[in-house]
Amino acid sequence: MYLPKISIITPVFNNEQDIAHCIDSVAAQTYQYIEHIIIDGNSTDATLSIIKTKASKNSTLKFISENDNGIYDAMNKGIQMASGDFLYFMGSDDVFYANSVLENIIQDLEGNDLVYGNVFFKHKKIVYDGAFNKTRIIDQSICHQAAFFSKRTFASVGMYDTKLKLAGDWDLFLRCFYHKNISIKYIDTIICLYDESGASGQNSENRITKYLTLYKRVGVFGIMKYWFIQIEKKLGRKSFS
Repeated sequence: MYLPKISIITPVFNNEQDIAHCIDSVAAQTYQYIEHIIIDGNSTDATLSIIKTKASKNSTLKFISENDNGIYDAMNKGIQMASGDFLYFMGSDDVFYANSVLENIIQDLEGNDLVYGNVFFKHKKIVYDGAFNKTRIIDQSICHQAAFFSKRTFASVGMYDTKLKLAGDWDLFLRCFYHKNISIKYIDTIICLYDESGASGQNSENRITKYLTLYKRVGVFGIMKYWFIQIEKKLGRKSFS
């Protein structure tokens, strides 16, 4: 039976109201081959105190607290600390959809580099779901709280681009989908109860940054494809084939 180690990485800054729920959600998972890595950005509220108290009772919880250069810098620190075969990024205001999520999807990870499912939006009360392809990923991003990355993925495509303030996850997914050696699988399963009101829910860079990112990752074709998708949308057509 395939039993990979999963590293759950949580960046946090001043979120004393939610961090305990996040930690408890990870600790409650029925799948036991895990580690929870928290990257605290030198919080000035009670966040770090809560983390320390939880860590004193949980040997799978690791943390650092230091200044960083934004959420993607913190996530990159988590990647470097991780010892797992697969990495999963969870916001400090998010929780797993069920205690059995990891146990239920673990066999889907075997032989793949990127495995992703669905998330349930906490406030909108809707499921963000569906399979992506090279067309859809140009227009939209997979919610990173729905995705599991093999550790080798980051050696192949690189880590998060810290120059991007909001859409570093979309940029990473673009690199994965347009890399010939990254094996990708979609599973129709809700992974996370996702708080879309947080920073990671605001994943739209300005248009110039979006075009520059598409050009860097996909080339002129990416920009042209994006324009075509927008025209199709205005005409009421779906163009994700």
